[in-house]
Formats: sequence, C-alpha cells, structure tokens
Amino acid sequence: MSAILFTHPSAELYGADRTLLQVVEAIAERAAVSSSVGVPSRVVVALPRRGVLAERLEALGAIVEVGELGAALRADLAPGRFGGFLRKARTGARFVESLVKRHGIDIVHTNTTVLIGAAYGAHRSSAQHVWHIHEILDSPSWARSGIRSLIRRWSDVAIANSRATAAAMLDPRIERALTIHNGVSADRSGDDLTDASDIRRGLDIKDTDQLAVLPGRVNSWKGHRLALDAIEALGDAAPYVVFAGSPPPGQEHFAISLDAEIRDRGLEGRVTRIPFTDDLPSLLAAADVCLVPSTRPEPFGLVAIEAMAVGTPVVGADHGGLQEIVEEGVTGRLFEPCSADALAAALEDVLSDGERLQAMGAAATRRQRAMFTHEGYAKAMLDVYESLTAPWSARKAA
Repeated sequence: MSAILFTHPSAELYGADRTLLQVVEAIAERAAVSSSVGVPSRVVVALPRRGVLAERLEALGAIVEVGELGAALRADLAPGRFGGFLRKARTGARFVESLVKRHGIDIVHTNTTVLIGAAYGAHRSSAQHVWHIHEILDSPSWARSGIRSLIRRWSDVAIANSRATAAAMLDPRIERALTIHNGVSADRSGDDLTDASDIRRGLDIKDTDQLAVLPGRVNSWKGHRLALDAIEALGDAAPYVVFAGSPPPGQEHFAISLDAEIRDRGLEGRVTRIPFTDDLPSLLAAADVCLVPSTRPEPFGLVAIEAMAVGTPVVGADHGGLQEIVEEGVTGRLFEPCSADALAAALEDVLSDGERLQAMGAAATRRQRAMFTHEGYAKAMLDVYESLTAPWSARKAA
C-alpha cells in the first residue's frame, strides 16, 4: 500500500481547490477498481483550517489533517515581516515531516507555489516531492527568481497548469518538468443543471435579457472594476452582469469596497454580486457569456473551461493561460488586458449576433471536450504518481 500527502493552502472550492478534489476523486475511483501498486491507495490532505473542502475530501475517504503549512503571503514580503515568515515556514516544514513519518507517506504533492514551508518539509522528508504550480508571480522579480530556484532544488517533479505558468515559474534546468492543463467533466449539461429560467428568475433577470457572469474570487486583480468601467461605457447596450464569488478569508474589504462602488456608480440595476455558489455550472449555462477580465495573467483560468463545458463563450483578457484556452473569434474573444474600452468592444461584438453567439458556444464545448477534460487531467496526474510510486514500492520491498 502506498500513500500520498497533499498539502493545500485553503479550504474553499475555488480553482486550485477543485483541481485537488478532482485528483483525490480519481485516486479513489482507481483504488475502487484496481489493485495496482502504482497509484497511491491512501490519501492524506493537510489544510490550514477546516472548511467545505475538508468535508468533500473526507467524503472521498481522505484523511484530513489541519496545521500550519508555512504559506508565503504577499504581506510576508513587507519590511520587517520576513523573520516572522521564516518561523512560520519552519513550523510548516516540521508539520509536513511529521505527517510523512506518521502516515508512511511515499509522495508529497505540494499544491500551489505559496506553500514554501510545506515544500521544504517535503524536500527534507523521505518522500518524493511533486510541486504543482498554479500561480504566476509577476512581482517582485526577486521573489519570483527565488521561488523558481526553490522549485528546481526541492521538487522531484514540477508541474505547471499551463505553458504560461511554466514559462514564468519553472527554471529550464529542472530535471523533470511537466505542463498538465486542468480539466472539467466532459459532460456538465443535462439533468444535473438547474433550469436556466429558474436561475435568471432568482436573479430578477428576464430570459430575453443578455447576461454576463464574472465568476471567481473578489480580489484586487480579477477585473471587477474593469468590468464596471466597460459596463458604464456600453450604457444601455450593456448586458446584465453577475459577479459570482466571495473574497478570501480575512480580505472581506475587497467585497465591501466593490459593493459600495456598484452603488456609487448607480449600477445596482445592471450589476449584481452574489457569494460563491457551488452550482456555478448552472449559473454559467444560464449566461450568454462568461467574463474573465483579469488584470494580471491568469495562470490557467478554470472558470473559462467550466463555461465552455456548458456551451457558454468566454470573453477574456489576452494574456496568461487564457491564450491557451480561448480560440479567438471561435470560442469567444480575447481583448487587450486592462483596457475597459477593449473589453466593452469585445462584449458588444460577441453579444451583437445571436446566431454567432450560439455557434461560439457550440465550438467552445467541442474545444473543452477535446482538450480540457477531467478524465484527461486525472489520467495525467495518476501517470505521474504511478511513475514515482511503482519504483518506490519496489525499492521499499527490496
């Protein structure tokens, strides 16, 4: 029996959280139908706190451990804060090392770049270390250079979620580096979706009204204010817009400020913000278009493929992983990043022709099913574990 430890920095259900669930689900499914020694048969997940993610993981049979993981936050880069971060990182490293010993872990999968303490503990432990990079750190440059160096030195396998992430975060001298695109279920339509009319009725939006949904965390760079600028520029031609998401824990000021700005601009009748919803596929299916106007490069853009899976075209910023997802003019539109005028023009173009909009939605679904499926993502991840655990198991048995 082999065992894998995932370390993960949050307990919610956003992008990296959902990709973690996908992998754990795939391991559980494989274990149920196969006795192969190559795939881990026992899963432990270390989280910084309890939350909905912990409940989902335990339902899949995973053991959830809660403790300090030594995450490097932007606040830790501030003057006078580095000493405190080092103490936190050492605590995180010791916690991971203790879990490896207690649970007999063969592989540690560090899920995201920020878990510096956990990654160091994995490197120091007897387990092999997979470091999964979901972020593009654009500044400061010295921090990105330092993290690139740590990834190279501390990982046995480094995985990036897009070519854009790999180019930014993976040193070309890494001995084993992979790019594995995220995926979603190949069929998210049908009876499992809430009726679009019911979704729109709950939002007080008519079936005949055009609707754009911007899903994701409320933070400083997901492009909410850029979207407000574009809606103002479009005036009466603007669609109704729903911001679907909540701020990270401890950063509630982003949501408070955004709600106030919607009111101050007089856009309450046109723009609505709702908290994170677990039924995001139904909301996206009810929309005419999905907005991903991030002002910093998206490392991947999971919400884009979730929208494509239910036949909704994407209007996204032309940088980062979105360039690998959206086929310009075919499955949606890419616009000049950080330009409200360009976003407004792209929205107006996509929404101006109903038949073209439908064709884009159908093309988006075909592209998602061909390139970004849960099954393909899960198989690629399990292949990585199998390549590590099979020889590891043989060595342990020798």
